Amino acid sequence: MNSFIPLNILPKKSRIAALLAGAALFCLAAPQLHATLIWQADTTRGTANFENLNIDQPGGTITVASDPLGQYGNVFKYYLPDEPSGFGKERTESKGTVTPSGTYTLQNDTDYYVGWRSMWNPMPINPGWVALFQLHGYGPSGQPAPLVLRCINGDGTVSFQNGVTGGNPEFWKTTFHTNVWQNFVVHVNISADANVGYVEVWYNGVNQALAGGVSVNGVSRLYCQTLDPTSGSYDALKWGVYRSGAMDGTGPATAYMSGAKLGTTYADVDPTGGSTPDFAISATPSSASVLVGNSATYTVTITPTNGFTDTVTLSASGLPTGATASFNPATISGSGTSTLTVTTSGSTPAGTSSISIDGSSTSASHSASVSLAVKDFTLAVSPSSQTVTAGNGTTYTATTTALNGFSDSVSLSVSGLPSGASGSFNPTSISGGGSSTLSISTTTGTTPGTYTLTITGTDGGLSHSTTTTLVVNAPLPPDFTLSASPSSQTVTAGNGTTYTATTTALNGFSGSVALSVSGLPTGASGSFNPTSITGAGSSTLSVSTTTSTAAGTYPLTITGTSGSLTHTASVSLTINAVSTNNFAGVFQIQNEASGLYLNNQGSLTNGSAITQWTSSTSSNLDWTFIATSNSYYQINSAKSGRDAVVQSASTAAGAKIVQWSFGSSGDDQWKPNSNSDGSYTFVNLHSGLVLGDPGSSTSTSTQMDQETSNGGSNQKWKLIKQ
Repeated sequence: MNSFIPLNILPKKSRIAALLAGAALFCLAAPQLHATLIWQADTTRGTANFENLNIDQPGGTITVASDPLGQYGNVFKYYLPDEPSGFGKERTESKGTVTPSGTYTLQNDTDYYVGWRSMWNPMPINPGWVALFQLHGYGPSGQPAPLVLRCINGDGTVSFQNGVTGGNPEFWKTTFHTNVWQNFVVHVNISADANVGYVEVWYNGVNQALAGGVSVNGVSRLYCQTLDPTSGSYDALKWGVYRSGAMDGTGPATAYMSGAKLGTTYADVDPTGGSTPDFAISATPSSASVLVGNSATYTVTITPTNGFTDTVTLSASGLPTGATASFNPATISGSGTSTLTVTTSGSTPAGTSSISIDGSSTSASHSASVSLAVKDFTLAVSPSSQTVTAGNGTTYTATTTALNGFSDSVSLSVSGLPSGASGSFNPTSISGGGSSTLSISTTTGTTPGTYTLTITGTDGGLSHSTTTTLVVNAPLPPDFTLSASPSSQTVTAGNGTTYTATTTALNGFSGSVALSVSGLPTGASGSFNPTSITGAGSSTLSVSTTTSTAAGTYPLTITGTSGSLTHTASVSLTINAVSTNNFAGVFQIQNEASGLYLNNQGSLTNGSAITQWTSSTSSNLDWTFIATSNSYYQINSAKSGRDAVVQSASTAAGAKIVQWSFGSSGDDQWKPNSNSDGSYTFVNLHSGLVLGDPGSSTSTSTQMDQETSNGGSNQKWKLIKQ
């Protein structure tokens, strides 16, 4: 701070001489504009900057505090507590100017510049009046305030008034703002003469047009009394909160003051230091994502600097195709926030756009950028057409493709199906991109025709559709097919074989199919079990031959008949002639599963167990075949002369085999049926069961038994001629 001697402490003649000398010095050193700084409110000196503190209410304070907006470090804080209705006027103000050298009193008939920053929050302004700055008169009692900045009757404005002559005529006003720093500079000539005294006002760095004012060198000036004409009057500067009794009960008030200065030039006291009021614009979040057809919101914030209070008009550019933007509110005065809503439409393409949020005032323009990710999906179906016969079904594949990171769940549906048809999706929804199978079912009552099916994928309010074609043909009459397996069988004359006949139902066929076979040679016969099939099923055709059946290969035709429907299947039967020499001589009989040989254990008596043994030259293992009738034989032991028989003529599976003298019950007669591998299966005349090695045993002590035929190797025997 520049050093100076306060003029008010010098004798009058000395003051005049000093002023003249100072003026001469100023003319010689004009570029040093701050040389005429008289006083400044230095927060390091606290309330020592002021002559008096006018606090009427207990709890009212004037302190140094941190700027609640974080812009100007430490500032002066004026706190006015509230009083109940009827208390009267309330005041927390500082009065006067005190330099480190002492009190400085404003001089009459002198020209001054006063500059400062003000911020108010909270500040009730309704229903009475609130004074926030005064150039107040002192001396004789009842001095008015030649200049006062105050709010009146809560009309939302703050105004300057001149109050020397009474009535407090208003000569300037603007919108009242809270929670934003505002800059003021007042140029005043202190004079009781209305033709000499004047006031000029700068608000946020801009000279203000004053009601009743005139232009002087391009500056609006109001000539008026700025000093009470009563002898001994003088003026002093006051900051703070001073309000009428009508404000009782409206709540506490707080005023903040910063950078107050008193000087003789504008540059001395300019709160901005020459900086222009301005604003910054920001937006949150910095990025947002939205589905096509939906909206995203951002919060736009205007932050003022250097006392900026102008109106900022908001706009947005860089929007994607088909999107619109709206602000609420569309303008911000001084400081505040607005909600930007970006609404997309069905024509907005998927992708990420950089949106410029622009703020413009009469003096400045600034922008902030945000990004908007628009997400979407596409839907396709394949194939483009399917054809079914009524009563049958078909499938399509619905596929979604995610665009720009789309990952939501898409629910699928189908419309346009004909009566009697239904559709289902598996899965019923797709997350992001993927596929689902649409299965279509029809009934025989579904009307034939060509139908356009619409497949729709939906995610909330977002949906896409695609189409495909379903052609339904008239249903075919009920029918069946007939097949037989195996395609051929080979037997030795006198033996039998089997085939399986199978029907398959078509178009809802459910009739009874009667089966028959033709083409059998003389001496052969065939029978079905069951003799007919209802709808779909199988039947076993058993073919029997006699030893007299002629050898050869015979085509057999199996016929299925149901009403007027007839279908056939073809198989072949090969019959080998019976060799009269096949069973002549002595044989060892080897089991195919165990590799051991049929053994009478050397016994010569009836009832001895027939077991198996390893190969040897012992006659215990030798057997002969003695023909009886109808291709049956006695299996006769060369050792004992007795036959292999079923014990006690049993017909039960598992009955044991013993040797016994030939009789008449048939349990001692066996039919050798040849197998394709050259082995034989021996079928007992009495029981119809076959000779077997129980459990495919390899033990030499295991007694043979009779078993239900299953084609197993333990039921197959090879003849080793000796």
